[in-house]
Order: sequence, then structure tokens, then C-alpha cells
Amino acid sequence: MHTRQFRLFLLALPLLLLSLSSVVLAAEVQQTTLRVDNLTCTACLANIEAALQAVPGALGMTGNLQQGTVTVDHAAPATAEQVAAAITAAGYPATVTNNRAIAESEVTPFGTGNRGTGGCGGCGGPSRAGASSLWKQVAPDSPVLRTTMTVNNLSCISCLANIEAKLREVPGTIGMQSDLRRKQVIVLHEPALAADRIAESITNLGYPATVTTSESGIAGDFATAAPIDNQAPVPQTGWRCAGVRNQTPCTATASSWRQFYSKFFGWLDR
Repeated sequence: MHTRQFRLFLLALPLLLLSLSSVVLAAEVQQTTLRVDNLTCTACLANIEAALQAVPGALGMTGNLQQGTVTVDHAAPATAEQVAAAITAAGYPATVTNNRAIAESEVTPFGTGNRGTGGCGGCGGPSRAGASSLWKQVAPDSPVLRTTMTVNNLSCISCLANIEAKLREVPGTIGMQSDLRRKQVIVLHEPALAADRIAESITNLGYPATVTTSESGIAGDFATAAPIDNQAPVPQTGWRCAGVRNQTPCTATASSWRQFYSKFFGWLDR
């Protein structure tokens, strides 16, 4: 009798262990919500998703651009702190705001098309050529530096707006130009301001920047320089086009650059 019961127990044991493991795995699935800085468009969410896919235990994510949040589903060995660290290391400082256990059926896997909600925040998408902005006037014969930097995590014109706002706060900066396609930012600045300090300011904002060139000259020479890829049309929304703020799509060409030059640098010719 005991032998028969023991045999039945052995037959049922695998099913019992499988059932228990399913319960344990379901209990281990966590959903972590994080507040994320520098979250401006769906390209940012794509960068975050790519970073999270390299984290062992990360299962999926969703994002809300309007709220500036990312929700990540994960299991062991991934922890909420590791998820936040991975997003931060990708250039988007993240702070955990909530963590809860969820059922395995509630997981939103990577690549399901539910990456982001809440709109693009008015970024208008990436442009090919760059926008130009000048916020300080200098004499034509003033010595200046023009520093070109390669900038990572540069995905849309909202990113450029963040960088411009930061650079305006840095004493000694004069203006900037950008090219999203080449991931470049060009800053016109006074010689007393070190190029590395500009790169550091951009990097601290969440866009790792590396100086590639720094040219010395006078303001008059650099003011007449054509923008990067100036023959390429630049569809933009809610950004500075031809030197003016515009809330509707526009196309910046070499002709509109000349309008920009006349608006901001015309006094150099007088």
C-alpha cells in the first residue's frame, strides 16, 4: 500500500513542482514606474528600450512622453535600481516612483508596438539640416571660437531646444548651429570659454558630447559661413526656421539661411 502511494507521489511530483514554479515566477514579476528626464520624443523611448533589452531580466516597457515616465516590467535578476541605472546610463536620468508585483499576463513585451504614448511633445520629428540661433551680438572683428561637437542621444529638435536653453546660461556663448542627421552641434563662443566646458554642459544635460574641432577666427568670418548641408530641406515644427519662431512646418534652405543672416548678422555689413 505504501509502495503504491509512493509511486503515485512520484508521478505527481513533477506536476506539483511545475505548478509551484509558475506561482513563484508570477510573484517575481515586477512593474517599475520611473520619472525620466530628457524624454522628448519616441526616438528617446527607442534608445531606452534598446538599453533595457541588454539588462538580464527586463521583459518589456511602455512610455508616456507627456508625463515623462517609463514603466518597465522585469523579473529576477533585474531590480528596480538596475533598471533605473540602465536608463540613466543611456543619457536619461531616471528615478523610481513606484514598484509593484504583477501577474505574468500583464507584462508588455519589448517590440509589441506599445513603446510610447502621450504624443511627441511638439518636436516635429528629426530634421536633416540644422537650425541656427544667435543670442549675443559681437563686433565683426571680435575674436571668437567655433567649436564642433558630436552629440549622442540627439534625436529630435526638442533635444536641440534643451541644449540651446542650457547653452544660453553658459557665460561666453554666442550662438549655436546643429545637424540632427550628423549628430552635430556647433557653438560660437568667446575664446575665454573652453570648448571642453561647453561639451561638459551638454553632457551633464544628458547628451554626451565630444569636441571634434575648435576653430579660431573673427565673428565676421564665421557669421557668413553657410550652415551644414544647406541645400537640404528641413521640415520642422515649433522650432526656429530662417531665424524666426514658427509654430507650423517650414522648409529651411540656403535662401532662408540668407534671410537668417540678414536678420541677425546684417548689421555686420553696415
